[in-house]
Amino acid sequence: MYRFQEAGRSMTTARPSARSRQPMKSNLTIGQNERPPGRLRAHLALLQELPLKHWLLALLLWLALSAGMALFGHALVIERYREGFQQSAQQIKQELESRLKVSETLLFGLSEMLGYHPGLSVDRFYNYALEASRRYPFIYTMSYLPKVAARERSGFEQSLPLTDPSAPYIKDHPMATANDWRNRRGWVPAPDRAVYFPWLIAAPALAKEDDALTGFDMLNDQLFGPVLQKAFRSGETEVTTPFVMMNGETALGYVRAIYRTTPAPEEPEQRTGQVTGSVVLIVRINGLLEQHYPLNNRLSVGLSLYGDAPTPLEKTVYQAMPSANPSSLEVLLLPKLSARLPVDIPYFPYELVVEEQVPEGVIQPAILLAALVFSGALCYLMAVVMAQNVRTRRHREDAVDDLYRERGHAMVTLQAINDAVLTVDTQMRVRYLNPMAVKLLGIDPEFAVGRPVYQTMQLRYEFARQAVADPIMLCLQRGQGVDLAENCVLAPPDREPLLIEGSVSPLFDRGGELFGAVMAFRNTAPLRQRMLEALEASEKRLRQHEVELARVGRINTMGEMASGIAHELNQPLSAIVSYCQAALSFLDDAEPNKEMVIKALQSSVSQADRAGQIIHRLRAFVTKSQQQWVPVDLNLSVANVMTLAEYDLRTSQIHVATHLEPGLPLVFADTIQIEQVVLNLLRNAIDAVQSRPGWGEMTLETGLIDDRVCLTVRDNGCGLPEDVLDHLFDPFFTTKQHGMGLGLTICHSIVESFGGRLSARNRLEGGAEFRMELPRLSPGHFAQQAASERTI
Repeated sequence: MYRFQEAGRSMTTARPSARSRQPMKSNLTIGQNERPPGRLRAHLALLQELPLKHWLLALLLWLALSAGMALFGHALVIERYREGFQQSAQQIKQELESRLKVSETLLFGLSEMLGYHPGLSVDRFYNYALEASRRYPFIYTMSYLPKVAARERSGFEQSLPLTDPSAPYIKDHPMATANDWRNRRGWVPAPDRAVYFPWLIAAPALAKEDDALTGFDMLNDQLFGPVLQKAFRSGETEVTTPFVMMNGETALGYVRAIYRTTPAPEEPEQRTGQVTGSVVLIVRINGLLEQHYPLNNRLSVGLSLYGDAPTPLEKTVYQAMPSANPSSLEVLLLPKLSARLPVDIPYFPYELVVEEQVPEGVIQPAILLAALVFSGALCYLMAVVMAQNVRTRRHREDAVDDLYRERGHAMVTLQAINDAVLTVDTQMRVRYLNPMAVKLLGIDPEFAVGRPVYQTMQLRYEFARQAVADPIMLCLQRGQGVDLAENCVLAPPDREPLLIEGSVSPLFDRGGELFGAVMAFRNTAPLRQRMLEALEASEKRLRQHEVELARVGRINTMGEMASGIAHELNQPLSAIVSYCQAALSFLDDAEPNKEMVIKALQSSVSQADRAGQIIHRLRAFVTKSQQQWVPVDLNLSVANVMTLAEYDLRTSQIHVATHLEPGLPLVFADTIQIEQVVLNLLRNAIDAVQSRPGWGEMTLETGLIDDRVCLTVRDNGCGLPEDVLDHLFDPFFTTKQHGMGLGLTICHSIVESFGGRLSARNRLEGGAEFRMELPRLSPGHFAQQAASERTI
């Protein structure tokens, strides 16, 4: 229910005068001309009226907003810090990749120098290697492996400068797979081979205990041997898998071949034959990062295996921990940044791991202070708004209390009158209904109030020749009263319609603005209701008469087909007699054939069922029953009629062609009446064909045309005269000598009652064509029917 102020105004249908509005206007301006001594003082006065629970709500909101803003601000700061961290990690990664590529370049330069100057002195080699190791501390050593043929072995061994003359010169080590070369007892002389590639020069020089490597045949080593052979064939720099050196560090070996001719031959086999030696560069993986990342006492840098790698390798080969440990506050409140960057070098199986604990220095008190101040200002404004709302609500409650008596008087008046009263706003939403309106509309007032008026009441206009404007909408548009039309009918839900009379008047506020309308109406239906009931009874008798007339037509049709039906019944009856006589004769035999007796009796039962089906169809066709609307298969109805007319068609020597479209949609009609229409059209076609000489032809075709289910009956008879086509469906009009003139009229009425159409025309090739069109059954019919059954 709306407030009494609106109910009271609903009774005021005239515009208020300026004199009556003036006092109210002056009352509304009271207090507006009183300026407060200061805006702040006015706010403080408002805040004193704020209840305690609102103060607590404002305080909690202030704390929540402060925390949220502070967290958001520091999140932005940490995100910027994270971006700098990512840039530092990328720089370290780029520096690492650059050092790996420098190793390849150094080896390429050394191989080119030896290739163009085969007689290069050892001093030049040493100087190049020492200068490279001085610039790049990650280089462990550089070595030259000459190619020594079997016939050159003795001379080569005598030229080797060894610290231990008793040691073999060109040698192997059984423990080479474990790189345990420092075990001098493991060295054995190399067996005879076609070619050797012994370790000759190492610069920078290895430790004294590692000098035993001199003369080691690297081509026979399980780690370097395959890489050397690959380098001989490819002519490019090849790299070993990471391995553990004699000092325990993890290293990489770079290998490049030196050829007799420059450039190297293009064919791999020719390259192998032109090899004169090889250069080897060993890089310490630990040294690739030592003191080459930005100086930061909070940064942790390491190398860790990436993906699948050989099992002898350590998971982490380098780890530089920060010099300063993070505080407990940093670990508790601030995140630890981490980046794992795979190194974009195919032969390097490690990824760069960089970590850093965000320092507590990123926490800026200025952000926290700004969050407290800004959120405090917002909460102050919100508290002022809440206080204003509290004051406004109190004033409104006082005004409602003052108007309560007036509202009570108006409500008693509206409930006592016998006229129905309904008010709406300018959006045509129901605002009020008095008890008489609730009774006539038959709805719950709580459901109606606030809903559009067209959902509450439906107005119809009986026998209206043109559209009638909605009186409520017309009143709101014109701002003037509108009387209801004399033929106005109220249609409540689930109740009989009511003839009403009344009017709709506009409602204006104190300012003369239209704010709604009031509709007052009363029920004037008793006499007219009796007239409508008499009219409906007359229509009901008319429909019953039409049903009786249709039944008479079916009986008349069955009378015309009596001989054919009798013949159809005679056939199964004769067969039953024959089968029973045969069974009796079998039983008279000295040794009756039991199987033959059973077969004869079963055939008798089958013929009896056939006769029963014919009688069932005949009884269903001529029985007196109420019209029943059900989903009907037109193809099945045609098949049933063809069964009834089978004898007449066969004795008339008429060729019948049926074209029944499969999957034809259903129609909503009465099955018996549809079959009556089909049988009548079939009988008319038989009569038309028999009236002409020669062989008769008839076609029955079903299909879907323009979303309507159609049955077309064609014949090659004499056709229809042009003057007959216009009166073909008129009552008592016939071209037959003994016809009643009602068959096609009844068929036409039946088809139209189902929302269809029956038409006829002459065919160009001779004969006539009748077409019955029926609306197809909608796909949602069964769902609607099930829903209505559940509702019931």
